Amino acid sequence: MKKIAVFGYNRLSFEAVSRLDSDSHEILIVDHDPEHAAQAAEKGFASVIIDFRRDEDLKSIGIGHDVDILFCFFDHDSENVFLTLSARALDKKLTIIAIVDSPDSAQKLLAAGANKIIDPYEICGRKIH
Repeated sequence: MKKIAVFGYNRLSFEAVSRLDSDSHEILIVDHDPEHAAQAAEKGFASVIIDFRRDEDLKSIGIGHDVDILFCFFDHDSENVFLTLSARALDKKLTIIAIVDSPDSAQKLLAAGANKIIDPYEICGRKIH
């Protein structure tokens, strides 16, 4: 069973997580906003509140030893870049998938160590087209 840490609980992360097979994935919602963590818990997800800027907090949820995949769904690209840098420093083999709000941030996330970048606006534009 793969362990997935989803940072940032919002509409996008809810849609992504609700499509994952809970029988083959252990999913943990991680946020620094207690209200977001409570919303995730209300929807039935395991959730935790941590300060993602502290390496010890990241390690406490399994980054660096038992988290296989990390999703960066924070609303601000700067938070996703910082999280990606920190997680990559703790685990060179971790799969990191990040969303971007601004296309200019995609290269920064790749340079920070993300394996895959998702631009929801590009995806929506292609669907509309």
